[in-house]
Amino acid sequence: MFASQNQVRADDGHPIFDVRSGERVNRARSVHIGDHVWLGFGAIVLAGAQIGSGSVVGAASIVTRRIPNNAVAVGSPAKVVRRHVAWERPHLGLVPPYCKADSSTVTKSRYWSMTVEEERPPRFRMAKAALRRMRTLRRR
Repeated sequence: MFASQNQVRADDGHPIFDVRSGERVNRARSVHIGDHVWLGFGAIVLAGAQIGSGSVVGAASIVTRRIPNNAVAVGSPAKVVRRHVAWERPHLGLVPPYCKADSSTVTKSRYWSMTVEEERPPRFRMAKAALRRMRTLRRR
């Protein structure tokens, strides 16, 4: 579901080059938007972004990386602020009960799922002595 004034851009429109190598530094990259995703007013999805099914992107947010399924992401760049969410689209003023206080009042779609986080490799951490040695070498 797209609100107004959304943008999805797989390319910057103008090339930017590294002056030393002549290589283009802003190549076009694919964008993947899963099923049943809600982009709020003015949300922008940029090259290389991936949005998992069932997620919500807040108004005026800029998605630059991966957002998992069934998550709410907001900001610039967009960051996940809530996981394990689902959304539906009943019209609040036309379908009784008019106040949807909990999920018992809506028909649940197949997108009601727990958020699945991507496995990330452990970060490499240097020993303090190695960091001091590197800093000393840089100063020379």
